[in-house]
Amino acid sequence: LWGAEHYKVAECWNNLTAIYFSQGEYTKAKDCAEKAIAIQIHTLGDSADLALSYVNIGLICQKQGVYENSLIYLNKAIAIQESVKGCEKYDLATSYDTIATTYELIGDYASALVFHLKAFEIRKMVLGELHPHTALSHTNIGVLYYLMGDYITALDNFLSAVSIQEKVLGAEHPNTAATYNNLAVVYQTIGDYDKVLEYYQKSLDASIKVYGIYHADTAVIYHNIGYMHYFNSNIEAAKENLNKALDIRLKVWGENHPDISSSYQVIGHVHGACKEYEAALENYLKAVNIENYFHGEEHKTTAEIYNSMGMVYKAMGQYDKAFEYLLRALEIGEKVLGVNHPSTVQSYDNV
Repeated sequence: LWGAEHYKVAECWNNLTAIYFSQGEYTKAKDCAEKAIAIQIHTLGDSADLALSYVNIGLICQKQGVYENSLIYLNKAIAIQESVKGCEKYDLATSYDTIATTYELIGDYASALVFHLKAFEIRKMVLGELHPHTALSHTNIGVLYYLMGDYITALDNFLSAVSIQEKVLGAEHPNTAATYNNLAVVYQTIGDYDKVLEYYQKSLDASIKVYGIYHADTAVIYHNIGYMHYFNSNIEAAKENLNKALDIRLKVWGENHPDISSSYQVIGHVHGACKEYEAALENYLKAVNIENYFHGEEHKTTAEIYNSMGMVYKAMGQYDKAFEYLLRALEIGEKVLGVNHPSTVQSYDNV
């Protein structure tokens, strides 16, 4: 009806991109996005639609751990959105947040902060302070300050976000529940465990009411509660909550999904803390197989798992195996994150 080069065909490719992306099929999503971009360059030139396609492929590269390419595509999108008429300010804010996340992942927090603040200023100007998307900017800035170790500024931003969300969305909205979860994480880090339990419970109650038990967001909260108990050496409570999270995720996603990998990783940590080394390795191997399927071996999460496996083999006295996995973690970290990233520096210490 339209022909292969019609802009409507590009829209179809972008729809397929979104479907594959939601399923974690990033290679297939990238192929579809590239087809959409090729059509749009030919038929539309620099346009709002082309910019959004660049954002899509930049986000896919981000998920794949190909951060250099992610920055290339996202900068192309931003250049169009900043200069071409017809591009929405809100879309530009979203692009700023997306490129900020890529900078976060490579440890360039200064650049990430610049872009998150740009997004915040647009949202505050266009939408006003009391808007859910302005609350989202407070959340993004809070996450960044948390990563930078400035927990008080992180807490201030999360409290600003939740104040807006409670007024505009209500206490039982999923976004509010997510911010309760973030607050719990910060309070855990600064050692205020009464607040930790208060906010995790608020988050869990809201998620169960909105989604029910068998939902990905509910699983995240059980996972985080389990991690909190692991952090505090409450091993049985950690196992109980982490296994709840894993059970939910298996029912929601099936065996092969990045969230399942995350569960196996932390369950592996708990077994390692109990000196149940074979069980720890079994869970790490399950996790790394999932990561290799979705991201390939050269990904930061794969490096983290190899590092954990190396430390377990070291504890078992199998030093050749320990060196093998620690070295693999270091090589991936150097290639994907660079030699100055905190994770790579930790790998040098471990080796």
